[in-house]
Amino acid sequence: MSEESKNLTFSSDRPLSDPEQDKLGYKHFAKYVAKSICHMVPLEGVVYGINGEWGAGKSTLANFIISYLQDKEFLKEEGVVLNAPIIMEFNPWLFYGKGVLASQFLKELQWVLVNEGILKGYKVFGYDYLIKIQDLLSKTKISFWTQLLWLLPCFKHKNIKDLKGEIGDILKKKNRKVLVVIDDIDRLAIDEIIELFKLIKIIADFPNIIYLLCFEKKVVVNALKEFQKLPGDSYLEKIVQNPLDLPNPDETQLKEIISKRFGEVLGSKSEEFWGDSRTADMYYEVIVPLFNTPRHINRFINSLHITYPAIKDQVNLVDFICIELMRVFIPDAYEIVRNNKSYFVARSGFDSVSSDKKKEKIEPFHKEWFDRFGQAKSHKICGVTKKALMLLFPLLEQIWGGFTLGSDSEREWANDRRMCSEEYFEIYFRLSLSVGDFSVEEISSIVDLADDPKVLANKLNELGREKLPAGGSRLGRLLDVLEHWTDERIEVSKIHGIIKAFYLLGDKADLDEDKQGIFGLGNFPNISRKIHQLFRRINLDQKYQIIADCFGEAPISSFMLNQFQGYAIQHGRWKYTDRKSPTPPFREEDFDELERKIKKKILDAKNSNRLVDLGNLHLALLVWENLEGCEEECYEWARQMTAEEDGLVKLLEGFLSSVIRDGEKFYQLKPDSLKPFLEPSEIYPRAKQILENNGGLAEMQKIALETFIRDYEAQAEESSE
Repeated sequence: MSEESKNLTFSSDRPLSDPEQDKLGYKHFAKYVAKSICHMVPLEGVVYGINGEWGAGKSTLANFIISYLQDKEFLKEEGVVLNAPIIMEFNPWLFYGKGVLASQFLKELQWVLVNEGILKGYKVFGYDYLIKIQDLLSKTKISFWTQLLWLLPCFKHKNIKDLKGEIGDILKKKNRKVLVVIDDIDRLAIDEIIELFKLIKIIADFPNIIYLLCFEKKVVVNALKEFQKLPGDSYLEKIVQNPLDLPNPDETQLKEIISKRFGEVLGSKSEEFWGDSRTADMYYEVIVPLFNTPRHINRFINSLHITYPAIKDQVNLVDFICIELMRVFIPDAYEIVRNNKSYFVARSGFDSVSSDKKKEKIEPFHKEWFDRFGQAKSHKICGVTKKALMLLFPLLEQIWGGFTLGSDSEREWANDRRMCSEEYFEIYFRLSLSVGDFSVEEISSIVDLADDPKVLANKLNELGREKLPAGGSRLGRLLDVLEHWTDERIEVSKIHGIIKAFYLLGDKADLDEDKQGIFGLGNFPNISRKIHQLFRRINLDQKYQIIADCFGEAPISSFMLNQFQGYAIQHGRWKYTDRKSPTPPFREEDFDELERKIKKKILDAKNSNRLVDLGNLHLALLVWENLEGCEEECYEWARQMTAEEDGLVKLLEGFLSSVIRDGEKFYQLKPDSLKPFLEPSEIYPRAKQILENNGGLAEMQKIALETFIRDYEAQAEESSE
């Protein structure tokens, strides 16, 4: 292994903790904030808000502030050694669900205050208080005094004024500031952001408690807008008295970081890269505008670790870095280049780049796609894209910049292995999409179909029929790719349509081709995961409206029943398990309505003789039996269904399941799965007789009988041993 290969190590986004390791000039700002916290006298509590893009270094800045406040030398300089702030770090990302987040926050705050002797023996933050706080958080648009009124039953013989004063006096007399640091707020679901800010609003004005909140402002503002139905920034301003924007990184240090990180990948070719006359232009006009945060640097370098070693001796280094920047940060424009070679490579497909040819074909093409691109992108991204393309393709320098091409240009480009050479263009895409993969443009076009869920469901069905050479379907591949789209890239307005399309697709998504591999779980769990991820971005009302619509309009399917079973378990409504989620996906009254809808679906299927045709009849009967008051009706249907031979065969076929191992399908039908609907020992002799007679059985019916008999006999033999 070469020395360069050994150095190809990936970098994480782990924030720094020691100000001495500062690489972006944040420590001076952190020290200023730490000084401010040390010397302020917060008579009514103070809330700082650190605003910065995700990955810009908010966590690092918060860590630096904490480091200074725990540094004895710093505290000595500030004259607060004996009265250093108590620090409580709370990460809401570790907790999920309405009420849980608030409860955990108050428990941790209680522990800190009691442990430091501030509320020793005082039960202001006791269990009853937590229950009342959670009740408060379920209500909206109520004043602080109304909120305190709700708390009064916890504190007998205290009026509102006395209660507030008593809590405040205790915190004031102790004369110890408490700094509560809450990070990663912008990573929470909308409901959780709202819950956290409502909680802070309730208790933020207690003296000597200082909050340091880290978030991306636009994310929080959009979430609070959902809650208030008013401008979210107005609500935020009422809570955050000291908004602070993350300082811009020091340009000199940023360049050093970029140079060092590029050197990790390029090794001995670093000198060639930085010495190229085009690198300076690319650095200032492409790299710097795209590398807004340390996370952007890490993301790109980690990508280079994968793509560069395989073709490093076959490409022009500057061109490769430039097109990789587009692939990672401007994928829409990257796809335009990849799919339209003849319009980017000089003279490719044309005898010459004459003025007539430019006017007739090349110039209109670039004007049309770039105008469309500009409508969807910021002015900054458009400028970076145009500069990157002009660096890569002299033809665009000629069209957009007025440059001329020399007669020897093409030969020089080929000698330099430039991307603009027809000979080398394809090499730059060797590590791009393989057969069956999706371009960003194609995924975007599929997501856009969510405006009409039926059309999207048809498209998903088509992808399910497209088989990949290595196994699996394009539907399965799409679901894997969407793993990286559900957090931000899919617009909230598309979520309803996407989820409804999954329900309309139903059991057509249950493809054997996608059950291969180590786990062989298939598409249902993958779709369920996507729905769960999308659910994290919407509130309770929206979740219920979407699922109620799906349960109402989509036909009954094993997928629908599978989803309902999961919701029932989370709500503690599944009799076969004691599990219950502390944060179920719906309000209890909303789940009751969903239960009524699923009951109607099952009964309609039963009355129209379609129930037995469901792909997973076992699950259908489990759900039906689990519904309140339906147990005996379900058992009676199973008995009547199997009274005749045809019904018994159909039922066994409905209970048949399969797994894929090493490309082969194996069937199973566990006898115990028939309980409590039927007694397997009574069915066994009947099944043997039917199979022996074999009077016109379909292939799957024969397989169902054979599998049941085989598994029943194996179980009996195992029991006898």
